[in-house]
Amino acid sequence: MEGWTGSGRLQRAATLEGPWVPVLPTPVSPFNESILPRTRQFYRLAYP
Repeated sequence: MEGWTGSGRLQRAATLEGPWVPVLPTPVSPFNESILPRTRQFYRLAYP
């Protein structure tokens, strides 16, 4: 589990190519999420 500071907005996608969508409601660092078996989720921070 990692955390972040600053104004970055957490986004997720099923593939690295996207589409990237915001994680809603806007999470607070550190963020935890359960992922179902045999699924993939990629996360990134987007800065304005």
